[in-house]
Amino acid sequence: MTKIDELIRVKQIDIERLRREIAALKMVAPLLNDDATASRAADSISGTPAFNDIQ
Repeated sequence: MTKIDELIRVKQIDIERLRREIAALKMVAPLLNDDATASRAADSISGTPAFNDIQ
């Protein structure tokens, strides 16, 4: 029974870690999107293709 309790405890810790990581990603994602948009705008002004356009 102890192994099951330990497994549940480990999984709960993993879930909490993932929740913190998801919260951090939700906070940072809009900032990254703004950077990508700004980069594409700057590239279009300079005439250099954006990274996504190359692929």
